[in-house]
Amino acid sequence: MIYAKKYNSPIGEITIATDGDALVGLWFDNQKHFGGKYKNKLANILERRGEILSLEKFIEEGERAKTEAEETKSTNAKKIDNLTSSLEEIVRDIRSEEVELLSITNRQENVSKEISSHEDEVLRWEATLNNIVEEKKGAADEI
Repeated sequence: MIYAKKYNSPIGEITIATDGDALVGLWFDNQKHFGGKYKNKLANILERRGEILSLEKFIEEGERAKTEAEETKSTNAKKIDNLTSSLEEIVRDIRSEEVELLSITNRQENVSKEISSHEDEVLRWEATLNNIVEEKKGAADEI
């Protein structure tokens, strides 16, 4: 099997070929006898190498997108946790205010009962006072 790789040298791009044990070729791009007896194999290898590089780039982009998605997911999870904590605090405040409101409502009911009881007592006193006034008027009329 032949392996090939392109190398950017200071004097131009070089294609290096090996059979795995030894160097079998070294060519500058566009030289007259590029690839020698391996020309067809090199063309296929280099074409496949281009496909592999494209796939590697595609995989890297996918991994980068996955990392970004995981970071976004983590950020959103933190936001949800913060919102949940805030909502739990609001619920606690509402429940506390509910208890206070119930207490106020109970006190209002007790005060209303007390006022009603006093109103009845005031009506009895007014009736007694009216009776006394009527008796005094009757006694004054007799004199």
